[in-house]
Amino acid sequence: MQYVVLICLSAGSKKYVTRCSPVTYFLQPARQRIKNTYCMSKRPFLFLLYLQRICKDYDVLLLQETWLSNANCHIISDAFPDFSMYHNSAMEDRLQSGIRHGHPYGGTAVLIRNSICRYRQLLVTCPDICGVKCVF
Repeated sequence: MQYVVLICLSAGSKKYVTRCSPVTYFLQPARQRIKNTYCMSKRPFLFLLYLQRICKDYDVLLLQETWLSNANCHIISDAFPDFSMYHNSAMEDRLQSGIRHGHPYGGTAVLIRNSICRYRQLLVTCPDICGVKCVF
C-alpha cells in the first residue's frame, strides 16, 4: 500500500514546529502532481480564478495563508467539486474574541483530487498546520 503524508505549514506555524520554514514537507515521495502556493490576496476572487486555472494541472493543491475562517472556507470547496478539501483556520480565536480590526491571517488547506486517493485522513488539527494522509 503506497501512501503520502502531506503537511502544509503557514507562516505562524513556527510556534508549533521548531526549525521549520513555512514550506511543505513530504514524508513519503509521491508521483502525483503537487502545487504549493500562498493565497494571501486582497483580491480573493482573482486568486480563486488562478486556482481554478492551475487545478487542471495538479492533483494536490497545498494552500498557505488562506485567510479563511471555518464559516467561509466553503468558498474554496464549492469552487473545486473534484477535490476533497481539508482546512484549518487560524482566525477562529480572533473571531470568537470579537476583535474585528486588522487584516485576516493564517490558515492552511490541502485539496486532493478525488480520483487519485481512495482513503484520506486528517492527521493534524492545529490552526497553522494541515496534515493529511493519503492512501493510493
